[in-house]
Amino acid sequence: MLQLFLFLLSILQSNGFLLDNGHSTGNRGTQRDINALLTEERQSRQRLESYVSELYHELSMTKQMASNLTKEYQSLKKALQTDWRNMSGCNSAKLTDESNADQCCIETQYLINNVLTIQDNIYGLLSQAITDMEDTKCKISSSTWTAVFLACANNGQSVINSWNASSSTSTTINGAVTSDASACRLKQVRSSLIDNWSKHNIDQVKVEIYKNGSVIAAFYFNGLGTNHFNWFSKENLLGTTYTDLTRSSTVNYFSIEGIEERHFYINEHFGGCPADEGWLLVRDVTGQVAPCHFDHLTKPPYFIVSPGNKKGRFESGQYILADTIEISVHTNTCKCPSPISVGTEQIIG
Repeated sequence: MLQLFLFLLSILQSNGFLLDNGHSTGNRGTQRDINALLTEERQSRQRLESYVSELYHELSMTKQMASNLTKEYQSLKKALQTDWRNMSGCNSAKLTDESNADQCCIETQYLINNVLTIQDNIYGLLSQAITDMEDTKCKISSSTWTAVFLACANNGQSVINSWNASSSTSTTINGAVTSDASACRLKQVRSSLIDNWSKHNIDQVKVEIYKNGSVIAAFYFNGLGTNHFNWFSKENLLGTTYTDLTRSSTVNYFSIEGIEERHFYINEHFGGCPADEGWLLVRDVTGQVAPCHFDHLTKPPYFIVSPGNKKGRFESGQYILADTIEISVHTNTCKCPSPISVGTEQIIG
């Protein structure tokens, strides 16, 4: 059983299932690359689900084997204890002094001790196998992406206010939010998970920008040790569809707060409006004075995204107006059942 588990584990490792595969490399910002990435992710998830199903089956068999062995040893111990009590003089014999004990008592006590030792050894091996399989199952099956925020352009509802807290600008739901763009036509949609960020084992955050139902840009961030605002930073950037944006890039703004009416703002530098260069900004509903032409393109909020795989000069028309922004979190919270009890007393009763 343990060999089978190690075999399955090696297959998972060779297929990259025990790593997070990889959104942080290989992206080139083109629609073809993004579609290929999404297709690969779906195929990997399907293969993963198949392996997890096999692990569940093997885990169930291992637990059943442990249960059967426990019952057998309980019966054996009970029988031996009955024999021990029925043997003349054994209860009062001083077994530490062999000269004062009947030889049959010594042999029977020795036999019982051996049985319990063997039981503990076998149970220890089974328990370790179960623990290893459950740990692996947890790492695989509970690693999931959950959409927690969906913002629509041009609905008149503040994106940063909706992200920050439940308010009149948004609809807050429990669990995952839908990816259906029609859901945020009137209000932005948020998950209550955002309000309890630190209580979840969030290790990555994903921001996807959509146009006509397709992803045109994506950003991946480290989520460990973050709150619901500071994860969006250059220091936490793991990967993106832009080849000229890394943790070593020069930026003057890279934050959710941004500046004035520009939120979820990733910008390289200012140089007067025509020379401003960046990758992403949410022109939000704030009432702030806006200095550049690209701050007055259409009804806010609207989402400006640099086309292709490099930064753009928004004032020069190097931008795409996106339809929606979806933010998802990746969790590794183990929700597996607790292992069966460890120790002789739990086994033999």
